[in-house]
This record gives sequence, structure tokens and C-alpha cells, in this order.
Amino acid sequence: MKKTQGVTLALYPNTRGVAYALLETPRDLIDCGVLSCRPFSTDKLFRRVTSLLLYYKPEIVLLRDYNTRFSQKSNRIYELINRLSLFALAKNIPVYQYSREKVKEVFEVFGARTKHEIAKTVSEAVPALKPRLPKPKQIWQSEHHSMGIFDAAALGITHAYLTE
Repeated sequence: MKKTQGVTLALYPNTRGVAYALLETPRDLIDCGVLSCRPFSTDKLFRRVTSLLLYYKPEIVLLRDYNTRFSQKSNRIYELINRLSLFALAKNIPVYQYSREKVKEVFEVFGARTKHEIAKTVSEAVPALKPRLPKPKQIWQSEHHSMGIFDAAALGITHAYLTE
């Protein structure tokens, strides 16, 4: 994977809020976390993420593309992604979106097929994330809150892989 131009901010909205990974290169993590609010408010999350964008001033913003046949995200997630995309573009920051299927295609090259395998591969590529890697979830368990960070970092790796 090659070094990207400047700083990349990968954003991954999910039911818990918006996970983010700020990457200097696909392997070099600057910051990460999950921005959330209870009760869920698109406006509050939008303000929190835009303040993050204004603070870090990334060269590129990466988002998950939910406009696919198999996507089952809520309208508020669609709205949030659209608003974030328009905000970044208004600030002259290029926005790239990748579907879950595209991310899976890229990680299959590395032998990772399941969500946990992808997260493990991400933790190997981005050593700073290794301590945050959750154990594989059992079928009756909900997803670990930090899994969104791995989804965001996977967007960064996917972008680097596809633009080499």
C-alpha cells in the first residue's frame, strides 16, 4: 500500500454513532474513536463530525457507500452520510465512498472474509489498533462498540489498495 496524499479521514456511521479513523498513511493512525450521542440525533452527530473535519482538515474523506442493492441502513444514516459528503465537498475536500461489498472484495485478497477477519487484518496492518481488537462475537452478542473503528480503518485500506 502506498502513502496517501496528506491526512485521510475515514468515517463510518452506524447505529452507535460515527466511528472514525484519521490516517496519515494506510498503516499510520493519527487518531480514532466513536462519536455518539444518546438519544441518536442526526443534527448533533453532524455537528460533532463537522467539528472534527474542521479541526483536522483532512485531504480526503472516506465514507461507506450505502447506495447498494443489499444495504439496509436507516434513513437517518443515509441523511447523515449525504450531509457529511456535501459538507466535505463544500470545503473542497474530495469524498470517496466504498460499499461493504467493495471492502469485502479487497480484503478477500488478504484472505479475510468475515467481519472479524477483516478487523484482524486491519489490526495487523495498523499496529496502533491491535489493542482495540475485540474478541469474535458470539451469535447472541451485539457488536462491540469499537468495531466501527475497524470498519473506518478498513475504508482507508480499501481506498489505498484501489488507488495504487
